[in-house]
Amino acid sequence: TRDSSTAAVSRPELIPMFEQFFNRHPVRWTRDRTNRTGWGRNKVPAGYKVSSVERLHHPARWQQYCAARGAVDPAVISPVTVQTGEINKALAGEADPLQAARNECYFFRGSQAISQIIEKNFDVSRAKPSNESLLGGHKVYFAELGGKSDEYTGRDNEVLRMLVCRVVLGRSFYTEEPSPSEATKTDFDRMLRTGEFQSLRAFRRATTGIHEFAIADTSLVYPEYV
Repeated sequence: TRDSSTAAVSRPELIPMFEQFFNRHPVRWTRDRTNRTGWGRNKVPAGYKVSSVERLHHPARWQQYCAARGAVDPAVISPVTVQTGEINKALAGEADPLQAARNECYFFRGSQAISQIIEKNFDVSRAKPSNESLLGGHKVYFAELGGKSDEYTGRDNEVLRMLVCRVVLGRSFYTEEPSPSEATKTDFDRMLRTGEFQSLRAFRRATTGIHEFAIADTSLVYPEYV
């Protein structure tokens, strides 16, 4: 019988790398900070201290992820450059290197349901509706900077928990629209539903200068570190 539970292995040697990355990239204020509960309403942290890093192991979910990743055709993909490139390189010695040809990257994910995600994986049916989301509802959103993802996570014994996930961007649709219309969001949904694109990436050039990424197919996401 296959063990489907998630095991966590402490990786203290990775703490300096993650902490340096967090503090190397300044935190920028965004309007989502007005509603966050972790650091306090509308506050921007002066810096970060990483207290622990754990690598997650879930055999059944990993096999599902590898199958979904392998089904993405690299022949139709254009490379995507992300700011987590230094994390990608630092973790290159892990058991399964990232597949750049499929735009596989590490991204940050903040949530007040970290434990539930670790136990049961992502559930897009519980995601925000379209009118509350930049790229449309019922998707999983990721950021290349921890200072963006920390807006959405909650406290756990005075510590903010955050996921570092493998994400297969595959063929990624790019937009700089600051506020896409509902009609545009419906078109985004179609792109992902039909498999024309595997992901969406938005660059908020006019406001924060931050990239955000969205995936609808959760089999293309694997939470690997917390």
